[in-house]
Amino acid sequence: MARPPLALNTWGRISRTRQGPGRWVASARYRTSTGDTVRVRRWAATGAKAERTLIDALKGMVATGDGDLSPTTRLRDLADYWHRTQIEPSNRAYNTKERYAQAIKNQIKPGVGGLMIREATTAAMDRFLQATIKKHGEETARGCRTVLSGMLGMAVRFDIIPANPIREVSRITPQKAEVQALTAEQVRQLREQLAQDNKALRGDLPDVIGVMLATGCRVGEAVAVRWDDVDLEAGTLTITGKIIRKKGVGIVREDITKGKKTTRLHLPDWAADMLKARAKRKLPGGDHNLVFPTANATPREVRTIEHQWMMFRVRHTEWAGVTTRRFRKTVGTATARALGAEAAAQQLAHSDPALTRRRYIEEPDEGPDVRSALEGFSIQSGQFPVTSNPLTRNQELGEAFDLCV
Repeated sequence: MARPPLALNTWGRISRTRQGPGRWVASARYRTSTGDTVRVRRWAATGAKAERTLIDALKGMVATGDGDLSPTTRLRDLADYWHRTQIEPSNRAYNTKERYAQAIKNQIKPGVGGLMIREATTAAMDRFLQATIKKHGEETARGCRTVLSGMLGMAVRFDIIPANPIREVSRITPQKAEVQALTAEQVRQLREQLAQDNKALRGDLPDVIGVMLATGCRVGEAVAVRWDDVDLEAGTLTITGKIIRKKGVGIVREDITKGKKTTRLHLPDWAADMLKARAKRKLPGGDHNLVFPTANATPREVRTIEHQWMMFRVRHTEWAGVTTRRFRKTVGTATARALGAEAAAQQLAHSDPALTRRRYIEEPDEGPDVRSALEGFSIQSGQFPVTSNPLTRNQELGEAFDLCV
């Protein structure tokens, strides 16, 4: 009877042959990922040792799409292969790719890079992530978990391991930080101070922050706004890209937002008037026709705006604890209180309103005025007789009994 063909990535019956004193060979047929069947041999002093050596070699030859990975591959090599083949060619944002690369370099390689893929158990991964939480915090640990899940998920697809060990590690729930937003009075006060600060004016800071407070966009999106994105007649502004710094390239405008979609936003009258006044100045916008270019008509770096805002806070210490991210939360909070969380999510280009509620809407410190809704609960005066407190009444009866005795 003919022997059935081997399944992919399996081996046939192992045979042992003595080739001389203290020299045994064990061999088996192995079918590779290309469908070819090859004979694999290993030698040792005894037949049993030769067979064990052959089995270890066969286990390490589990084929992958690349042919270079096996259960004995180190996690540092798997990480490099995953990032090179799965992340770099993808359409993920440049900053996301860099964030994954930094997690691999700074945490994963030093922490578990020496482990083999088959040693990446749930227990080992959980210990590493818990240690990362203690050393670097929950957000960093969540990033490492995302990268490890991607790496080991690829190993599962390549039949190197049977299941992804990251699935069963402990959940990493970051502590919820209290959302803080500026009030309307604080926003007016801030804008007035910006307009009167000569250093801020020279750096174009009042108008950049004005656009952020009018739209809720991020710093990189604000400095990436082009005149082509602004409709002064309709009073709208469309977020179509962001400014980033790429290694070996420099500062560039990326035609993709963090949410990977363009968002057309309606401007309040004061913001539309501000941009109309700016348009009359006809400042050179460079190749991208930017609204907020540098003096050389090149894209302005996010770090420059952040530094200018930091120096403004040094000069005006009442804003010391306010970051540029709070401007986005201020817009989200104001929109939610006026129009609801759904509108706030749309304004901030969030696909999930729950994210907006959790991170961008400040919880009010008092309940709503519902007196009119509860007014119908009232009753007519005298409808129910006024009775004494039962505890007090019992005490009074006890005292009367003592007097009688």
